[in-house]
Amino acid sequence: MAEEGGGVRCLREVLEKVVMARGDRELEEASRDLAGLPKLTSVRLLLEDAGLRELVGKGLLHPLGAVRGLALSYAEKVAQDVAKSGDDELALALGDSTWVPNLLRLVRGSLREAEVASRVFVELAGMESRLDKPVVIHRADFADQVGRAMAECPDSTSRMRYLGLVVGVAGSGALGLAWSVEHGLLRGVKETLVRAPKDPLEALSVFPLLTDLVRTKHGIDYCHEQGVTDRVVQIVTDADPFLTLSALESLAAVAVGEARAGYKRSYFQDHDDFFNALCVTLDGEDDQVQTSTLHHLGRIGGVSNVHLWAFLSHSRLRRSVVQWVNKKKMR
Repeated sequence: MAEEGGGVRCLREVLEKVVMARGDRELEEASRDLAGLPKLTSVRLLLEDAGLRELVGKGLLHPLGAVRGLALSYAEKVAQDVAKSGDDELALALGDSTWVPNLLRLVRGSLREAEVASRVFVELAGMESRLDKPVVIHRADFADQVGRAMAECPDSTSRMRYLGLVVGVAGSGALGLAWSVEHGLLRGVKETLVRAPKDPLEALSVFPLLTDLVRTKHGIDYCHEQGVTDRVVQIVTDADPFLTLSALESLAAVAVGEARAGYKRSYFQDHDDFFNALCVTLDGEDDQVQTSTLHHLGRIGGVSNVHLWAFLSHSRLRRSVVQWVNKKKMR
């Protein structure tokens, strides 16, 4: 333990050189020193050293991208180790540092920085869900920070990144979903879909997030109960070719999620408007859209007997599929 304590001091000294670097030459020298340090195995020692935590926090906002990258890698490794340990005291030590606000700022940085920063938060959220205990992520103060960050976004790209972070936390467990709903952070998913006719590009960005959200039963329940699934069906009904296929992709993910969660009755069994909209598409003239629609129909209908029966019991849809097949044979 004493040896590792000395290792922490060495690491602090080298990180000071890294954080103070203002050019490639200084950074290269400090990086060599960092690479030459022995591996430290005690996450507790690392987190309990306030000076070390502060240095990593500063590194996250360093003007040099390479320094930010080093700090991010360190933060992710520590978060992974904390999550594996399930030690809420270690998580609190991490939460009490400048890491959380600084990582939040990086969500609107480069694509890689955004991905790593979001993974750190989702990793900790998963730990808290397993413990069923809010420690760092599932707290009102963190929700306030995320809400402010979303409100201050200068563009839809940054806003979608923060919404992706919220969806990731919501997907970590029932605790995460309750947190995101309680603080109104998930509303952006439906609001973006409602704005789809005016801003289709932004809507395209939210469909992958929706696909992530319905990987769990509580996420599917939320989408069904809050009208999110209804809104996606409406987009299909509107027959906008720019959005229809992405909407169908998300609905296929809903079907897969329902089957995985063991739903006895599918959402699609009660929505003739969805099937009628698909019939209009299949009866149209756009061969590419028709082929893609049938592909997604196959995905939805093939996930379980419940979903297959929802399709087979719709006579108009059966006729449209048969007509499309016959038309292809005649060509």
